[in-house]
Amino acid sequence: MSLLIIALVAFAYAAPPIAPEVPEEEEAVAKPLNLGGCKDGVNNVIKVADINDPNLAIHAKDVVIHTYFNDGTPSCYWGRAYVSLPGKLKIVKGSVVVDKEVKDLKKAVAKMTVRKNSWFIGTVCYDGVSQKYQVPGNVCSRNIYPDIGDDFLKMLSTPGTYNFEEITKKAKVSNVISLPSVSSSLKTFVVNGDWQGQIALVLGKQKIAHVKVPSNGDWVYVY
Repeated sequence: MSLLIIALVAFAYAAPPIAPEVPEEEEAVAKPLNLGGCKDGVNNVIKVADINDPNLAIHAKDVVIHTYFNDGTPSCYWGRAYVSLPGKLKIVKGSVVVDKEVKDLKKAVAKMTVRKNSWFIGTVCYDGVSQKYQVPGNVCSRNIYPDIGDDFLKMLSTPGTYNFEEITKKAKVSNVISLPSVSSSLKTFVVNGDWQGQIALVLGKQKIAHVKVPSNGDWVYVY
């Protein structure tokens, strides 16, 4: 999965750096809560918003993500989307619009801003800079290449509109993102809660793309 698409769900990548991954069998002991009232495509929906800046070269349009537990069943928290760790995120619709040619995209850097709705945790990353000593700097800011892949890099450098079905076929990119396990104690005391995030792609000193999750400025539950 390319870093750009992963960045569309930046909020889901805020907590794992604080909470180290654990073996799958250890995490399997913890059963998901029975939250009920979770209809696929209705309650487990996250919308990604493009920051509407005409100076940006790359835009996300109508991107919608569905959340699932690791076994593929829809994941919700009191009737709203629930990002489960481990779990899966599926991009079900949307497109990437490239308004103008982007040269040297290989040099672009993804800079994240991620915040938890908590006075104790608060902002984890701000404009690509770590705000917590537990979170290494390369979590909040990283080069998009080579993770993005040459085929997708070419698409994002060339003007046009590319839907995710086309991207998955031509750039050989999956629309399903698998999220890691985290230790149960840190999952309870650190990860558990509401998160929101933004991701900006920066080339040199110029911002070329910028999105936020969720789209309405509200929060997404992560556990």
